[in-house]
Amino acid sequence: AIDGDNKSEIYTRRFQMHNAFCHPYQLNEVYSEHYPASGEGALVDGIRGTNHYRDDIWQGYRGVNLEVKIDLYDTLSINIVKAGFLQSSLSWIFYPEKMEVFLSNDGENWEKAGEYVNSWPQKDEKMVHADFEVRLESQEARFVKVYIKNMEYCPDWHPGAGSKTWMFIDELIVE
Repeated sequence: AIDGDNKSEIYTRRFQMHNAFCHPYQLNEVYSEHYPASGEGALVDGIRGTNHYRDDIWQGYRGVNLEVKIDLYDTLSINIVKAGFLQSSLSWIFYPEKMEVFLSNDGENWEKAGEYVNSWPQKDEKMVHADFEVRLESQEARFVKVYIKNMEYCPDWHPGAGSKTWMFIDELIVE
C-alpha cells in the first residue's frame, strides 16, 4: 500500500499444486515445536518457503532422519518426487545427505524408485534453498515413501562441531 511517501513492504508467497497436495501422510518423527510451519499437513500444503527459516513456512527437525509416507488415494503415474530444503550453516541448518524415494501399491510392500545424493557445499554461509529432485520414468503407484537422511551432526569445521544439526523442509512434491 502507498500513503503519500510511505510505502509498505511487499510480501510474496509461492504456491505449488501437485499430486500429493493436501493428501494424508505419516511421519516417523515429530517436527520441532519451535519450527512447526503450519503444523500437521504442512509438507503437502503447496506453500513454498523463502530464503529465511523464520518465515513460518519451514518445518524443522533436529538431529533425526525423516520418513514420510503419502497416500495419493489412487494409483497414479509418477514422474518426479522432490522436496524443498533450506540451508543456513551459521544457524546450524544443513541440507540432508540424501533423499530416497520408494513406491508401493498397497502401502506395505515398497520398491526403491530412486535417490538424490546431496552435492551442495556445506560451508555456504548464505541462507539458500533448493529442491532435491528424483526423476522417475512414469512409474505407477498409490503410495510414496520418502526417506531423508539428515546430516545429524555439525561437521568438524563448524563452531558447533558434534552438535545436532537442523533440517528444514517446506514441501514434498509428487508430479
